[in-house]
Amino acid sequence: MKRRMTIALTFGLLLTLAVAGAALAQPGGIQLTTLPGSGWWVSWQVQNVGDQEANLQVEAIAADGTTFGSASASTTLSAGGAISFIPGKGQLQPELEEGFIGSAVLSADQPIVAIGNVANNELASFGIGVPGGVAAAQYQGVSGDDADTQVNFPLVKNDFAGQTTTFYVQAAGQAADITIAFNMNDGSSYTADASLEADEMHVFSPDDASVPKTCSAPSSTAACVGSAVATSSTGAIVGVYTEHPTSSDPATLVLSTRGFTPGDADSEVAVPVIKNQWVDRTTALTVQNAEASADVTVNVTFKGIAGACADNSYSGDQATLSPGASVIYFPNLGNMGGLPEGCFAAATVSASGGKVVATVNEAGAGKKTVYGAFGVSNATKKAALPLVKEIFSSRTTGVVVQNAGDGPTDVTVEYSVVTKQSGANPGTVTLDTFTIEAGAAVSLFQISQNSGVWGAARSELSGTNSGVIITSTSENIVAIAQESGVGIDVDIKNYEGFNIE
Repeated sequence: MKRRMTIALTFGLLLTLAVAGAALAQPGGIQLTTLPGSGWWVSWQVQNVGDQEANLQVEAIAADGTTFGSASASTTLSAGGAISFIPGKGQLQPELEEGFIGSAVLSADQPIVAIGNVANNELASFGIGVPGGVAAAQYQGVSGDDADTQVNFPLVKNDFAGQTTTFYVQAAGQAADITIAFNMNDGSSYTADASLEADEMHVFSPDDASVPKTCSAPSSTAACVGSAVATSSTGAIVGVYTEHPTSSDPATLVLSTRGFTPGDADSEVAVPVIKNQWVDRTTALTVQNAEASADVTVNVTFKGIAGACADNSYSGDQATLSPGASVIYFPNLGNMGGLPEGCFAAATVSASGGKVVATVNEAGAGKKTVYGAFGVSNATKKAALPLVKEIFSSRTTGVVVQNAGDGPTDVTVEYSVVTKQSGANPGTVTLDTFTIEAGAAVSLFQISQNSGVWGAARSELSGTNSGVIITSTSENIVAIAQESGVGIDVDIKNYEGFNIE
């Protein structure tokens, strides 16, 4: 049986997206808003998580209102193996035209997972990016089995503190008539519509619905901050959101994660990474009511992992949310139960009266990133990470694993090396088994140089790009991957691990 995934975002090649404030015209006078600045491109990495070789097909499809042609590719992928698709590398035929914007559909006869990587850094050998571009973000591709007629986006900004969100919504396998509702924190709401052919993608901006801009109220009551819900009256949809500077060329940062479908919502949500001035980084947790008509009451427990909060628990302020509304937990708002500075923690969100979804924004040292939290009901004993770099091309990936269960569990982590920059490829490398307590998390960072709970430093992984499988013996787990620069000035980027059986 074919396993189908979608990647819904832009494939903008070298110097082709419009500068800030400009737009690409569509028929009928509609405007397709793009990310600010120039040089945007998207790559994606696919991992075969089955136990046999996979036959993989890829199709790139132009966005709603554009006239670019489609492109395709096919290849085989060994069990546990991964492959990167990069614009300009000649993998898709015909090669994507300059200025292409659209979506991709990935199909295989084995289970697959995939992440998208949106960036504007220059890769001269492939003719993409722009000099001085350092922005980058990663996000999950969505299985066709997970598509639904509703997609929730917990955070909307329209030029709040100089940042704006843009939403990419794709019809998943059949035509879809879509309305996106922007529910702002001052109680106002606005809508915009689009009709899409099968697998086509449309870009929504808050400006499309005349959402107010550049407000100065606190975020909790601001007219230009809120949440969004996209609904389809016909076929299923999926979506991705980005947060970026409202105006910048080249852009210095971008954040991205996929939108949540009803299957992602839960009455209990696991949040692997919470920081308060931890290595100069702080996070904001945004929780959204995913119900269509019921109020939901939210409680959050923060469990200290390291630093000033180690082994302590903190209770956030209770919040009651109307349908589609959201609440932000942030140290400066004083609603995190006294979570101290110098703290690395995990969190659990509990909801009564219905289900919620949540995202986490992280900022510090001029960098920002975002990830989606995990419904505990969807956690499993195995998680896949398609792209993990260990000091590879001046970038490295930290992996955080959280125990989403009620008791301690032993965890094993296996690296399947795709590429090693120099020396012999070590193939498969398995870390020593380690234990994670209930609700707690473990961070695996630069494991080729530093020993830790997983045992001795694994020097053979230095300079590698790998797919990773994490396995728990007794409790369900979730995982986050965060990529950052090593000695270079680049944006940080997160993506969510895939829970697999």
